[in-house]
Amino acid sequence: MITRIFSLYQDIDDNFKEKYSAQKYGEVQSLNAFSQELNELIKLKNIITDKSVMLITIKYPYSNKYKKNFAILAENIARMNQLPIVYSFYNHPVNNPAYFYDNQKQTDRKAVVGLISKNDSKKYFGYSFIVVEDSVISGATLNALRSSVNDITQSLSVFSILDLRGKDVSERELNEAYFVNKGVGGLISLLKLADYVPTTQMLRTLGVLDKEEKRQIIDVIPNPQELVASYKEYTGQDLI
Repeated sequence: MITRIFSLYQDIDDNFKEKYSAQKYGEVQSLNAFSQELNELIKLKNIITDKSVMLITIKYPYSNKYKKNFAILAENIARMNQLPIVYSFYNHPVNNPAYFYDNQKQTDRKAVVGLISKNDSKKYFGYSFIVVEDSVISGATLNALRSSVNDITQSLSVFSILDLRGKDVSERELNEAYFVNKGVGGLISLLKLADYVPTTQMLRTLGVLDKEEKRQIIDVIPNPQELVASYKEYTGQDLI
C-alpha cells in the first residue's frame, strides 16, 4: 500500500499551541481556519479524483451528541470537495488510559483498528482513501489506519495539522493549552455558543473537574441536560 503523509506544521510556538488546542475543544474559528488550510494542502498535492473517499475513524455508534475534532475537520473538507465519507468504527472503554494521549512518551500510546462495514468495503474497493488527523505522533494511528483499509485500497493519504514524530512534546500538554490558559471560564464560553457540539477533548476535561467546577458550568450554560447526556453517551458515566 502506498501511504503518504502530509502535515501543515512541524514547529510549535505559544500562539500556535493556543490555536491548536482551541480546535481540540471545538472552537469554530480555529476549526474553520485549519479546515481551510488542510483543504488547500490537499488541493496542492492534487490527489483527489473521482475515486477518492474520506475515511473517518470514530467510536461506535455514530453520535451527533459529541464529535472528535478531527472528524469535524474531515467532514468539513469532505463537504468542500463533495467527497463521500466512510466511517470506520471502534469500540473500547473510553476510560482506558492506554488509548489516550500519554503524559510522557508518545511511543507508549496505543491505537485501535477501526472496522469498515462490508457494504462500504465493497462499494469503495479500489478507491484512494484520504484521512485527516489533528496530529501525527508515534505511528500507532498510522498502523491502525493501514490495517483498517489494507484489503480495500492501495492508496492512503494522511493529512494532519501537526507532525510531532520524533519530537519530545507532551500531547496532553499541547491538547489542554486552551483550558490551562482560559480555565473553566473558557469552557463555559464555548458551551454557551449556539449549535456548539462538545468534542471528546471537552468531555474528557469536564470529567476531571471537581464537583464545584462542574456545577459552576451546569448552572450557567443553556440546555445543560444535553451536555450531561453527551457525557453519559461518550463515557458511560454520570457527569454530576
